[in-house]
Amino acid sequence: MSTNVITYLKKKHGLANKLICSDAWRFFEGAEKGGSLGGHPYIQLHEYEEFVKLNFIKNISFFSGYDLPFPVEMFSDKFFANWEVNADVSDIFNRKIKLGGSISFAYIDGNHSYEFALRDFKNVDKYLELGGFILFDDSSDGSGWEVCEVVAEVNRSERYQLIKKNPNYLFKKVKNI
Repeated sequence: MSTNVITYLKKKHGLANKLICSDAWRFFEGAEKGGSLGGHPYIQLHEYEEFVKLNFIKNISFFSGYDLPFPVEMFSDKFFANWEVNADVSDIFNRKIKLGGSISFAYIDGNHSYEFALRDFKNVDKYLELGGFILFDDSSDGSGWEVCEVVAEVNRSERYQLIKKNPNYLFKKVKNI
């Protein structure tokens, strides 16, 4: 849904920026152990992973087909390693895209642990242009996710300005290091 909303907002505000997203659909938490989905008697985790990925493809093709984003199938660490070297990669539609350069908007929505959220923030911060925005998923006060600790650190920083908290936190980069 977030990818479709961002695509819609790009159109609404007349923006032509490429939307690139990364996800490793085939690696859900706990899936490496195999087995069934939540103890379900028939649905296996690998089937669920495929179901989620195919539904993502169907949803963005239907709702965002006029400006199809570039979904790259990889974890964020690998994504940013490729971003660092301006790598040519293929998205899930087998379209080539060159990664790298500055970032104007980032939506951090992955592993919500402190360690991973902080690493995602640092990776984004390295490339986020002055005046660029970061939105943190599941960062609302009281959500219980460790990403809130990262949000609190960013909020205390003089380098970022809190733009909106509704309920998640949206920041604007106002200073470089």
